[in-house]
Amino acid sequence: MIIDFERVRQEAVAYKAIVDAQRGYEEKLQAQLGLDAGQLQQKEKDLVAQKGKLGETEFKKKALALQKESVELQQKYRFQAQQILLASQVVAEKIQPAVEEVLQTVAKKACAGVVLNKGMTVYTGDKSDLTDAFIKALNEKIKAEEYPNPETIQPAVRGQ
Repeated sequence: MIIDFERVRQEAVAYKAIVDAQRGYEEKLQAQLGLDAGQLQQKEKDLVAQKGKLGETEFKKKALALQKESVELQQKYRFQAQQILLASQVVAEKIQPAVEEVLQTVAKKACAGVVLNKGMTVYTGDKSDLTDAFIKALNEKIKAEEYPNPETIQPAVRGQ
């Protein structure tokens, strides 16, 4: 038996809420990054325009400061993007026990000894597809779980 887990992510209420919340945070982050990058580019243009008016040492000093600001901005946004992914992972882990319970129930009703992800199979007939039953049962069992604010979630620790 198979389940199309890509469809589950798109159609099951709990997973759709995670995807939508993640997308919303990512769009906000992209918008803010665009604004900050635009400001940084303007600072660079202003510095280039001042090049002839500044001494070489002063110009290099300001150029290095601008480069440092650029690196810090990149690090900031990379960290925030990681925090968004971590928030999605936290929510997915909260619903995982219910997902496993629903999967077992649907599989038992279908007398399935094995359930594979549809994306991992070469061919399957329609009668072996449990996706609709799984989505229906999952939607009955769990609704959307609250998505944590990525800014307040504990940062991911490497190696864990």
